[in-house]
Amino acid sequence: MGTEGKRGKKRLNNKQKGAAAAAIPVPKETKPEPEVTATRTQRARILAAGVMANFCVAFVAFLLFFGPVLGAIAPLSDAMIVGINESSPAQLAGLQKDMVITQVDDTEVTTGMDLLSYLETVEPGDTVRIHASQDNTVSVYELKVPSSPEECFSGVPVGGVVEGSPAEAAGIETGMTMLRLNDTQMRSIASFVNFMEGTEANQTIEVEVLPSANYTGELTENGTAIFDIQLAPHPSDSESGFLGVIYGSSGVLECQMLGMSIWMPQAKFYLEALKQIPSLLTEPVGWIILFGLPIYGLQVRDSAAFQALSHNFTSLLDGQSPSESGFSGLQTPCSGLGG
Repeated sequence: MGTEGKRGKKRLNNKQKGAAAAAIPVPKETKPEPEVTATRTQRARILAAGVMANFCVAFVAFLLFFGPVLGAIAPLSDAMIVGINESSPAQLAGLQKDMVITQVDDTEVTTGMDLLSYLETVEPGDTVRIHASQDNTVSVYELKVPSSPEECFSGVPVGGVVEGSPAEAAGIETGMTMLRLNDTQMRSIASFVNFMEGTEANQTIEVEVLPSANYTGELTENGTAIFDIQLAPHPSDSESGFLGVIYGSSGVLECQMLGMSIWMPQAKFYLEALKQIPSLLTEPVGWIILFGLPIYGLQVRDSAAFQALSHNFTSLLDGQSPSESGFSGLQTPCSGLGG
C-alpha cells in the first residue's frame, strides 16, 4: 500500500473515533439536593397522628365488642355432658359425650344446677325425658331412673375446703361426703346449694359426713362423723351463711341418678361479667380489670363473684389486703364454692 493510502486510512480511523466519542454522552455535573429535615413541631404532629389513629381504632373496637358483639352472643346452655357411666340410664337411653342438655321434661335447662334441681323432685323408678343438642340438632331421650334409692343418691363429695373457713375449723376435709345438713338429706349438689341459700351468718348447722379412709376422729355407729358448725358471713356479701366447702371438680357435677357427668362452662356468667366492665370504668378498678383481661382472664364463677372481684381490687387500691376487707378469695369458674 502506498503512502497516500496509509494517510487516507489513518484519516478514516480518526473520523470513526471522533464519531464514536461524539455518540457517548458526557455526564453533566449535578448538585446534591438539599437535605429535608422535619421540624420538632412536624415530628410531634406525625407521632400524635399515629397515636390518635391507634386510639381511635381501639375505641371503635371497644364499642363494637361491648356492644353488638356481646349482645349477639347467646349460649345454648351451660350443661354439657362430659362423661357417661357404663350401663347407666344415660347410656341406655343413647345420650353421648359433648351433648348439651337444654330441657328436662317441661323444664328449661340453662345450667347444670337447673338439671340437678329438677332431679330433686324425681323419685326412684320415675321416667324423665332429656332434650339434648348435638351438631345443632335437638333430640329427646327417655331415661328410666333406678328404683333403688342407694343407686340414686350418694351425697355431696367435698372437693376442697376454703382456708380459714368454718368447715376447716370444724375438721371437714377433702374427700369426705356430706350426707345430711340438719334434717335435709343431701341427694345431690342442688340439695346442698338450696339448703345454704336459706341459711344466714352465725347460724349453727349440723353436718353429717361420710369420712375418708384415713379419718381418725369420732364416728357414729353408722360410720359417719357429725359436726356442729357456726356459719360465717359470705365473702360475696350475700345474705346467706358461709360454710367454706368446695363441691365438684373443675366445674364437673356428678349426676348419679342418671349416671353421667355434667360440665358447667359458665358462659352466661362470663358474658354478664364482661357486660359489667364498661359501667366500672368510672373508677380505677374498672381499668385494672379491663387491661388485666388479656393477662389474667376473667376468673369468676357468677355475677356476685365478679362484684367481689371488683371489691377486692378496690381494697388493694385503698391499701387494704383482701383479708382485711372481708374477702377471702375467689374460686376458678365452676369450682363450686357452695356456701
